[in-house]
Amino acid sequence: MIRTLLRGTFLGLALLVIPLACSDQSNSLPPQDPNANSGFAVGVTVPVGPFPRGTVDPALQLDPATQGPEITVVSPSRGAQVTAQTINMRIRVEDVNGVQNVAINSIPATDMGNNEWEAQITLNNSAVNLLTATAEDGLGNMSRGAWSLVHGRFMDINEFTDGLVGASLSNEGLADLKVIVENLISGLDLFPLFAGANPLVDNFLAEINLVSVNNEDVKFPTIEGRPNGLRLIAHIDNVDVGVNTKAIASLIRLNANLLSTKAVITVDAEVNQNPNVPITNLRSALGLEITNLDISLQNFRLTFPSSLLTSIVSLLNGVVRDIVEDLLKDLLADEVDDLLGATALPGVGQPIQVDLPIPIVGTSSLDLAFRVSGADGSASTGLGLALGAKATPTQQVLQGVTTSYFVTGVQAVPNVLVGDDFAVGLSSDAGNAFLHALWLAGGLRLRIDGTMPDPSTPIALNTRLLVPFFPQLSGLAPDPDTPIVIEATTEAPPTLRLGQNGSSIEISAQELTVKILIDYLDGQPPLEVFTLSTNLQIAADVALVNNEIRITNLRAPALNADLTNEPVTDLADSELVTFLEAILPMMLDQFKNSIPAIPVPALPFNLNLQNPGIEVQPDFLIVRGNL
Repeated sequence: MIRTLLRGTFLGLALLVIPLACSDQSNSLPPQDPNANSGFAVGVTVPVGPFPRGTVDPALQLDPATQGPEITVVSPSRGAQVTAQTINMRIRVEDVNGVQNVAINSIPATDMGNNEWEAQITLNNSAVNLLTATAEDGLGNMSRGAWSLVHGRFMDINEFTDGLVGASLSNEGLADLKVIVENLISGLDLFPLFAGANPLVDNFLAEINLVSVNNEDVKFPTIEGRPNGLRLIAHIDNVDVGVNTKAIASLIRLNANLLSTKAVITVDAEVNQNPNVPITNLRSALGLEITNLDISLQNFRLTFPSSLLTSIVSLLNGVVRDIVEDLLKDLLADEVDDLLGATALPGVGQPIQVDLPIPIVGTSSLDLAFRVSGADGSASTGLGLALGAKATPTQQVLQGVTTSYFVTGVQAVPNVLVGDDFAVGLSSDAGNAFLHALWLAGGLRLRIDGTMPDPSTPIALNTRLLVPFFPQLSGLAPDPDTPIVIEATTEAPPTLRLGQNGSSIEISAQELTVKILIDYLDGQPPLEVFTLSTNLQIAADVALVNNEIRITNLRAPALNADLTNEPVTDLADSELVTFLEAILPMMLDQFKNSIPAIPVPALPFNLNLQNPGIEVQPDFLIVRGNL
């Protein structure tokens, strides 16, 4: 049964919760025995059953003749995703005294037979739309119903969506990376690669085998942004390759040296033009495919102790030079890939795994994966990247539900944000992908269990909490210490917008279903008292802690709920709303604890951010800092 519960603002929650925690009982509830296990005091007393079961006092039950019609949403279903702006909305309206004057969103509905009514509705918002219905029975009793639909464009969570994230490395940030890479590559041993290619030369003139390699450390004088990618220039000074040479049918055997004053390597990396090929299958740098590698050996020469042999083998100088250059190309391409490839940017190549502590289903996790979908930069500014992203649960708990999430269409572009070494911008759609994966993993299911009290819970969950709001339930639990259980789950995926309506984060938790049960601890299933569905617009703040983004301070400014099941007895709307206002802050706090911290994506080498900052702009959350 649906009866809409409309209440004012979040102020009502505070006005009710404060008296519950105080001793003067200003909410006109019966005085509590200070020695009793108060239903309104913080405590950790574990209830011990069994508790006696009772029945509802008939004298306290509501008169069915005063109740309005039952309203049930038929099609589209509660929280459904729709792409058409104009829809035919159908509901079921039932009452023993007959039904008249049904309207949906103030539009008169047509009687379709079999207690179903329909109206054509134009959806206004490209996001969550809240719809309402009114119905009157033959006795003039009114009922109201409310539910949500999500209208717009949707993407499959198992596929990459480009432009969800933007990342920026200024020239100062690239300079920091250059130092890190040089430290990692210092002491690079060139010998194994060359030795594996022996003999370097084997023809009618000579056979040349490598026996030693000496060189100074690799230096990266340049790492700079370029249009559509990145350029790295490295050099290796004083390359000295010792070889053993056989010449003139092996009659002459001498050691020699291949000398070069400097090897200069230029690496260009650009956006992978074939997104069907994972970047892990390619040589890459900062998520970009290495498309070009040039090498130049300056002052290359082949020297022998014998001037005669030097003259003879000098004919091979160009051949040997080409071989050495090709070998160095392979070596340096592999080294750049190892140092700046799949592991340099977290989530690119190797997904970030985020563990989820979920009380109902145990511990699961999400995989956050990224790929570079756009790049732009210059030698004077740095490198900007646009990244596609996807978030998927390692274990999908919710089955038979949509895997498509709502997208606003706002995309990150590859800009360089001047003033900080590093910056990353997460779009609202990145947040929607994350929340949808969290929902699929069961992360937005909540159980607050009075049989296992939590010291952090501000209200003891027993039937003392119910009776002041619902006196007719007093007979169900003769012992007021009988514990109750609150179960909540979102029947539709939540959606998120950043920087809207003065809030850092605005989460639409549509079709949040709340079930209240009494657990008598007698070995029998708990008794369901009622179930409701509510649509909340939750405002939240965001903080950056230890390179992790955390959602904090959830609050719901307004409450709109429909009663969907009353298996024990009819309950008055006003009583139910007041009760919900009391427990909502506690529920939101529990939901906040179930949202995991998100590692800052695309942070090179998982470096720490110095002097970090976080700001929210319309549809983007931006994290800045120095490396």
